[in-house]
Amino acid sequence: MTTDIPGLAPSGPFGANPSFVDLLRRARPEALPPALQTPLPAGVPAPHGTTVLGLRYAEGIVMAGDRRATAGYSIADSKMRKVFAADDYSAIAIAGAAGQAIELVKLFQLELEH
Repeated sequence: MTTDIPGLAPSGPFGANPSFVDLLRRARPEALPPALQTPLPAGVPAPHGTTVLGLRYAEGIVMAGDRRATAGYSIADSKMRKVFAADDYSAIAIAGAAGQAIELVKLFQLELEH
């Protein structure tokens, strides 16, 4: 069973291509950083990473991140927290080595408190 996203061509047995970079390249290439606006040469993998989104509106902001932490090709944690309040007025998002990143968030929160 595949669950394709309307408007996107299906890609393999898992439905639509899950690459956000590929989606932007097709739909809004001008939104990509210059280094990713043209397709990479064959055999060069596109960078992958955590998805974090911040939206600004008149009354403030909304910041959200995906919840999945991976280790290679395995899902290490499906409920990982990646967006934290830094203080009463700011937020911080993490990506990469989760344990070290969370410790850095704690240190940053403590620095802001002092």
